[in-house]
Amino acid sequence: METKIGIADAYEDEHTPLWDPKATLAGLNGDETLFIELATLFISESIKQTTTLNTAVSGRDQTETKNTAHIIKGAVGHFHAKNASHLAAQIEKAAGSGDHSQCIHINSLLQFELEKLRIALTEFASKKNIKNTETPAVDLHQ
Repeated sequence: METKIGIADAYEDEHTPLWDPKATLAGLNGDETLFIELATLFISESIKQTTTLNTAVSGRDQTETKNTAHIIKGAVGHFHAKNASHLAAQIEKAAGSGDHSQCIHINSLLQFELEKLRIALTEFASKKNIKNTETPAVDLHQ
C-alpha cells in the first residue's frame, strides 16, 4: 500500500533554514577558501546529479533513483541543508519500496530545493570571495 506524502509532510520542517552557513564553515574549520571550493564543486556536481535523478525517475529506474538520491543526500549534508537532505532521503526510501509516484512527487520538490540551495551558495561564496580578494595574500582566481 502506497502512502502519499503531501508537500508539508515531505519537508522535515517548513521553517528550517535552507542551509546553515555557520555550521558549514565550522565543519571546515572556518576555511573560507575551502568553502568556496566545496560550494563551487557542489553547484556543478548537483546539476549533474539532478539531471541523473530526473532521468532515473522518468525512466522508472528505481535502483538509479535510490543511488542518486543517496549521493545528493550526502552532498547537501555538507551544507547542513536539512530539508534538501530530508527530501533526498524520502526519494531514496520511496525508490527502495518501489513507490514511483512518490519519487516523481518528491523529486519535483527536491529539484526546487536544490536550485534554491545552488543560488544561496553562489551568493554566499561570491560575498566570501569578494571579502577574501581584499586581502592581497589570497588569490582565488588562479
